[in-house]
Amino acid sequence: MIYINLLIIFIFIVAIHEFGHYLAARYFGAKVTDFSIGFGKTIFKFTDKNNTIWKISIIPLGGY
Repeated sequence: MIYINLLIIFIFIVAIHEFGHYLAARYFGAKVTDFSIGFGKTIFKFTDKNNTIWKISIIPLGGY
């Protein structure tokens, strides 16, 4: 059970970190094409009004 809790906390920290990059890029006018939590095959994705593809991928060891 402790490993699942640690994984959830890690994913949450990665999401906050990557969202900070996203906000900074948008603030300075950079076009953001993808926002992903995890690597590998996509589990879930959608496209927002700014044509950014938001993804959750299968290997939760980081993001981009």
